[in-house]
Amino acid sequence: MLINVLSIAINLFGVVLAFFFFWRRLKEDYIPDQIFTLAFWVLFTFLASLALALLFVHTLAFWLPLVTSLTVLIYLSKRSGMHFFEVLEAGILSFLAWFFIFSLSLLIANRSSQVFSLIGINLISLTLFFLVDAHYKKITWYRSGRAGFTGMFVVGLYFLVRSGVALLSPNMLIFMTEYDVFISGIISFTAFLTIFNLAKA
Repeated sequence: MLINVLSIAINLFGVVLAFFFFWRRLKEDYIPDQIFTLAFWVLFTFLASLALALLFVHTLAFWLPLVTSLTVLIYLSKRSGMHFFEVLEAGILSFLAWFFIFSLSLLIANRSSQVFSLIGINLISLTLFFLVDAHYKKITWYRSGRAGFTGMFVVGLYFLVRSGVALLSPNMLIFMTEYDVFISGIISFTAFLTIFNLAKA
C-alpha cells in the first residue's frame, strides 16, 4: 500500500514538473490559457492511450501514447496558431522530465536492468537537451537559428540509441515490438533530416 502511494506521489510530481517546463518554455510567446489547455489535452491523450495499450495490446504501450499525443499536439498547435517546433520542443522537454521521474518511480518495485537502462537513457537525454539548447546557436552551419534544433537532435539521438539497443540487446527495452529497430531508425533519420532542412530555412 505504501509503495503504491509513494509511486503515485512521485508520478504526480512528474506531471507537475512537466507542466512547469512546458509553461516556462512557451510563456514568452503565448498566454497561459493556450499553454495549459494544450498541455492538458496532450497529457490526457497520452495517459488514455497508455491505459488502453496496457489493457489490450501491451507491446504498443510505448508507441501508441507517443503517436496519439503527437497527433493531438500537431492538431491543437495548428488550430491555436502556435509555432509547431516551439511547441514540439516544449513537449519533448516536458516528456523527458516526466518520463525520467516516472522511470525513477519504477525503482520502488522493480530494480531490473531494464529500469536502470531506462533511467540512464532518460537522464542522458534530459542532460543533452539542456546542453544542446544552451549552445546550438553557436553552431556555424546552423545559421537560421530556428527553434527545433534541440528537440530534433535529442529525438534523433534517442531513437538512434533505441534502435541500436533493440537490435543488439532487445531484453533491455520495455514495451518493445518486433519492428522497433526499423521504426526507431526511421524516426531518428527523419529527425536529423529535419535539422538539415531547418538549417537551410
